[in-house]
Amino acid sequence: MNKILLVEDEQIVRLALKSLIEWEKYNIDINYEAANGEEAILILEKHPDIDIILTDINMPIMDGIELIEYVNTLKINPEIVVLSAYDDYSLVRKAFKIGVNDYIIKSEMEPDKILELFLKIIGKKNKNQSNNSSNLIEKENKNKFLKMLIEGKEQIPSVDLSKVDLNINEKNIMACFLWIDEYSEIKKRYADNTLQHFMNGICNTIYQTISNYGIGEVICISPEEYTIIISNDTSSNKKVRETIMELLDKVRYALFNYLNIKTTIGISSIKNGFINIHTLFEEAKQNAGYRYIIGKGRNIYPEDVENIKFSKQATIIGKEKKLLDSLKELNKEKIKVELSNLLGVIGNLYAERIEDTFGYYFELIFLIMQFLSHTSQGVTNIFNHNTDFYKIIGTFETQKEINDWINNLVMNIVDYLIENNNENTCKIVRMSQNYIMQNYMQKISLNEVSEYVGLSEGYFSKLFTKEANNTFIQYLTNLRIEKAKELLNDPNKKIYEVCEEVGYESVEHFSRIFKKYTEISPKKYQKIAE
Repeated sequence: MNKILLVEDEQIVRLALKSLIEWEKYNIDINYEAANGEEAILILEKHPDIDIILTDINMPIMDGIELIEYVNTLKINPEIVVLSAYDDYSLVRKAFKIGVNDYIIKSEMEPDKILELFLKIIGKKNKNQSNNSSNLIEKENKNKFLKMLIEGKEQIPSVDLSKVDLNINEKNIMACFLWIDEYSEIKKRYADNTLQHFMNGICNTIYQTISNYGIGEVICISPEEYTIIISNDTSSNKKVRETIMELLDKVRYALFNYLNIKTTIGISSIKNGFINIHTLFEEAKQNAGYRYIIGKGRNIYPEDVENIKFSKQATIIGKEKKLLDSLKELNKEKIKVELSNLLGVIGNLYAERIEDTFGYYFELIFLIMQFLSHTSQGVTNIFNHNTDFYKIIGTFETQKEINDWINNLVMNIVDYLIENNNENTCKIVRMSQNYIMQNYMQKISLNEVSEYVGLSEGYFSKLFTKEANNTFIQYLTNLRIEKAKELLNDPNKKIYEVCEEVGYESVEHFSRIFKKYTEISPKKYQKIAE
């Protein structure tokens, strides 16, 4: 039975399409239907064997163009037909550019023509089915071959490469290890059952970009890690390097532009022969790992790593006196200087991975905790006894992120001590307000902000409420509603877009909160704003 998914916001149109023809007679199941693109995606996740999608272009929440673009990132390959009105011509043209099969004008829906179109698509699909199965075998062979090269297996699989569309040869081979930046945050967007779609989307985006050059293959190592193997026939290493720089910049741009993903890419040196791919892969992976020193969101070449100078000194103990003295004086300017000096020492200590630096940072935190234990405030008055510093540091991907966190931690401690001594304005709350302002558009909690400023949740909550004259939740909600008002002044903004941009996951919840604070619904507010 061939399965058809109807995606149309007008129920009367869906009903008409289902009742025009005795579909079962033609071995067609047309009982799958959705009112918008988001509903369609949920159905496709449960029924990836849908054969044809018939979708309207203009729909609320997620329109037909957005749906088609999303389907193109998935591993499934349904045929797509669009429903349109006469004035949708520009959108139909765009739909054809991104891969639709045909279109139907709503006002000209005739049973015979619709049936003829569907049977034609089904016939073509069935004809290609046998070809697709052999292509799949070839693809599996290619992936197996590439993964064994990367893993450095002694036995290379016996694959007839003449029958595999391999876009690399044995000349001027270079490996590129692509690392997804801030993956722990990105993973929160995806449920386990959609993580495969995430990986497919990345691989497809990379492959579409490098296929224009015809010199590379992409292999998924894990949801966070991908490898691009590139070869180039040119005899000029300079030309190879220029091509690689251009290609990788386009890959990083495409991933950011289409999937909102930032990446760091480690690049290997150049060698000849498939036998060297494992060595090149390990070199590229190691170079990508140096993002913890060099920084994220860039390409890291072998010479970038060679320029890193390390010290063999294995501790900061014995260099802490000036920092402790400045802490006792509560002299913020001196504290910043001395803390920067110690962080600089840690930055120069020999470490091939960011994990290798954790011990040095814990030495520094231990010194600070030891200092606090001798003050009148003590450690427990400031930090939750369950605070796991190892876990916090382990969430960071670069030394700069750790350094920024430690700087904020120490400055917050100093502000706390000064406030309790002199009852000055609480700079910790202002820092937390700045953090909220920068992150209100995503899921954010009291615990997250309290960890950011380095205080226990209970103490921070009391401090925030006292200083801001609002609870944390009230302050965050007020900020989101005010930002929503600004966005709703744009008549072209959709309610669900505003909802997502101010940090709410549910349109219904957003509308309820908005009405509670403004006494009118978002839709009505937008009409008034016009």
